[in-house]
Order: sequence, then C-alpha cells, then structure tokens
Amino acid sequence: MTSSRLEVALARMRAANISLSILKIDCEGCEHTFFTPPVLSLLGGLNVQILIEVHWTRPTSPMSHAGGMQMAFLWRQFTRGGFVTFHKEPNIEFSDGSCVEYALMLHR
Repeated sequence: MTSSRLEVALARMRAANISLSILKIDCEGCEHTFFTPPVLSLLGGLNVQILIEVHWTRPTSPMSHAGGMQMAFLWRQFTRGGFVTFHKEPNIEFSDGSCVEYALMLHR
C-alpha cells in the first residue's frame, strides 16, 4: 500500500463514520519506505496503534551495515513521529528469525 492509498482509505472511512484504532502492516519489506513523516503525522493524529512486521530486505541482513542503516532510519521515523514500541516478538514460526513483529503506540 502506498501512502496515497492509505490517505484515500482513511478518507473513505471518515466519510462512512468509521474510525481506525489499529493499523497492521506486513508488506514484505516496504515498511522501510512506507512510514514517512506525513504518514506518521496522519496516523498520530488518529491516535492509531501500529502493528508491523519488520523484514530485513534482501540482500541485507540484520548483521549487515545496510540492514542496520535501514532499521535505524525506520526507528528514527517512528521516534520523530512520536511513536514508541510497547511489544516486540520475533517471527520464528514462519521465517528464519529475520522478521520481527512490533507494536507501537503514540507517546504523548
């Protein structure tokens, strides 16, 4: 999902008087570019919890410099957006351990 598609979906929900409280994202690596400051600002304004599975995109790995840079960038975006982690769980059932589930909430 692109950020513009998220904005359209949220606009349709508002028009139908439907609120969003939890957003689950499992996009096989797009999370590193999806959570831009405008998206996080939009979600923060709705006081949404974010459930996300973070993937180490190939050819990077958690231990590589590029993998570490991706994760640091993603977490900077969340921190700047006011989100904090309140749950973390490795996905060891359906991955080699390189995917991790996080739950984030807005810290006010």
